[in-house]
Amino acid sequence: MSEIRLTIRGVIFALFPQYDKTNPDSDEMINQTVERLAELDRTRPEVILMPEPENFHDPKAIRVYCKGFPMGYVAHEQTGEAHLLFDAQT
Repeated sequence: MSEIRLTIRGVIFALFPQYDKTNPDSDEMINQTVERLAELDRTRPEVILMPEPENFHDPKAIRVYCKGFPMGYVAHEQTGEAHLLFDAQT
């Protein structure tokens, strides 16, 4: 099986919807996000990709879930490649 690597964007907003870089707690949120990503890098859990054709900002958006929680979105510039995975399953 060949490997496909996709970039996930918006992870901090998925983990902390209230994130605001002007908030004094933002550094702690960033640290927790980095720790979470390091853990996921070590354990390599399964992720689920879910197309969001109803997404107002980008009908080609693909949300990424890990361990049942949203983790962000596939980078916009890679959604075409990711959609090929879904096309291959049909």
